[in-house]
Amino acid sequence: MKKNIARVFLVIGLILIAASLIFKFNSKTEEYKSKKEFKERIKKFEENKEGEEDIKLSNSQLALIDIPSLKISSVISDGVEDEVIKYYVGHFKETAYLGQNGNFCVAGHSSNIYSEVFNNLEDINLGDSIEIRTISQKYIYKVSDKFKVSPKDVQVLEQDISKKEMTIVTCTKDGSERFIVKANLQE
Repeated sequence: MKKNIARVFLVIGLILIAASLIFKFNSKTEEYKSKKEFKERIKKFEENKEGEEDIKLSNSQLALIDIPSLKISSVISDGVEDEVIKYYVGHFKETAYLGQNGNFCVAGHSSNIYSEVFNNLEDINLGDSIEIRTISQKYIYKVSDKFKVSPKDVQVLEQDISKKEMTIVTCTKDGSERFIVKANLQE
């Protein structure tokens, strides 16, 4: 009887591990395809100088985010719904857009199941660059602050139209708090 229970737990454990690996593989595959598609659109724009406005691609893709010091690279999509941030960095729709006055706010996972784009974000340093690339423009933000807040503290998303800033929101390693990075647009 005890052997059967042990076998059941072993099988359940193996199924959970396999499911986790499948989720991770799907997430990485989707992220890779999206980055590749976006980079191809940038290349096409630069080669042809089509005069396109910034456009959204599939999955409401807005831009690419790169943090060179941490080797972070991902696609920013519009919205922070679960289906968006499962694979991408999501833009809070009610916040400013890139380069505009206000607070351009994004969120992404730092988990072991879904997208792990921000797993090492807590290692960022003040002064590090955050590069955002749309189809036709590049924005560079410099990190000005980093701190932790409770999940209920949404003041970090507030808009100050006298500034052009960016806020990145992700979970802390244990998930009990939110890790925040603030950055200012370099003009």
